[in-house]
Amino acid sequence: MCELLIRVEDKTNSDPVLDRQSSKAGDIITVQEDGWAWGTKELDATHWMIVKLPGVAVSAYADMLQSETVEGQDGKQTLIRRRRKGIDVSHPTFVSMLADDRAAKAANAPAPRVAGAVPFAAMKRSKAPVGVVVIG
Repeated sequence: MCELLIRVEDKTNSDPVLDRQSSKAGDIITVQEDGWAWGTKELDATHWMIVKLPGVAVSAYADMLQSETVEGQDGKQTLIRRRRKGIDVSHPTFVSMLADDRAAKAANAPAPRVAGAVPFAAMKRSKAPVGVVVIG
């Protein structure tokens, strides 16, 4: 089983470049083995949700951790976006899980949500391309 830490609210910045590079709702922040000792920051924060996926290997979500970069003329990699892929936060199952998570946190009873592997896998999505030119 794996456990996912998912951002459920956009992280924003007034600088448009830093904003684009910040994690957004649906981004998987980390994937851990079952039984990971989450800290209170992860368990209590309303901008994150922890999801347990029974029977799913960590490797099944490794691609969700890849950043999007572009190589400049100088050969250096520039971060375009924190994650190339994400979870569809508008999916009805995700919306329901998030409502349950927020209610549990409001009642001071934070706990990871448990999801079915197949329905959750259906929420994976690739993000639309970003048009960026890097000079350097």
